[in-house]
Amino acid sequence: MYWNDRFLQTKEDGLSDALQEFKKLNSITQYALEKQLSQIQAFYQKYANTNGLSLQDAKKQLTDRELKAFKLTLKEYTKLAQQKNLSNKQIKLLDNASIRSRLSRIEALWVHTQQFAEEMAADINAEMTTFLSKQYQSSYYQAAYNTQSLMGNYQTFRQVPKKQVLAAIQEPWNALNYSERIWRQRDTLIIKLQQEITRSFIAQEASERTTERISQAFNTQTSNVRRLVETETAYIQEKALVNSFTELNVKQYQILATLDKHTSSTCRHLDKKVVNVSDCKLGVTAPPFHPYCRSTMIPYVKINERASRPDTKTEYIPDMNYQEWEDKYLK
Repeated sequence: MYWNDRFLQTKEDGLSDALQEFKKLNSITQYALEKQLSQIQAFYQKYANTNGLSLQDAKKQLTDRELKAFKLTLKEYTKLAQQKNLSNKQIKLLDNASIRSRLSRIEALWVHTQQFAEEMAADINAEMTTFLSKQYQSSYYQAAYNTQSLMGNYQTFRQVPKKQVLAAIQEPWNALNYSERIWRQRDTLIIKLQQEITRSFIAQEASERTTERISQAFNTQTSNVRRLVETETAYIQEKALVNSFTELNVKQYQILATLDKHTSSTCRHLDKKVVNVSDCKLGVTAPPFHPYCRSTMIPYVKINERASRPDTKTEYIPDMNYQEWEDKYLK
């Protein structure tokens, strides 16, 4: 029970880190929302009349003066796109808009909308890359320490190279990796914003209703970001865990579910199941089994298989803490 609790606590610590990371990602999302709301309010102030703003009004062409001013904005967007390494699709959109001799009001609005969503996605992706890299390393080393402690075998454990960390976090699972999920969320948000704003123009709704529609779309985005960071963290934790098991020549693992009223039926059913490491497939024979999954794994080791005496390569030190282990054995 002690070792079960120890591995489950490591899992819980990682998910707590994910909640803190979500706060950072949420601030990025809220910043994009603020820019979008500011843009739509300026659009209404400029083009709405006493009857509101119709789709026909929104489709009118920019004046020569407006087009000239907009192209200056496009230059700023293009510079940002290059700095933030935005998608080729967005850069092409900006390039095409910059050479147009005619552009409608709503077409210009869509450029703003897509730019804000693109910048948001790029910032989220950069933040997630840093976070998941640290999470993988932390989970990998913590798993090695816990496993060696459980087995009573303390020995040198090599540090994982940066290229290997990036390869691990960028490997697709369930068909996509975290970056691809972020780009998919970006595309979904852009489509949703264009739909909601267009509907608002068709109905000639007041700006307050339009901003409400936009805020609702971003609320969905916020929920998606939270699910993403928590699920990707759970995945990276388990990937680091099984890679650590492989490095330490662990043959089997046991699935551990956090059992409470929130535990899914899948996790309850698989709790305590023993699986060969060679048969490990994250999401199928190993956690995470679903979004927000809190299940983890523990090496399946019989008591008589634990080291009872040190040899030239192993050392039995029952009271060694993580920092002591890291200082002495992590090379």
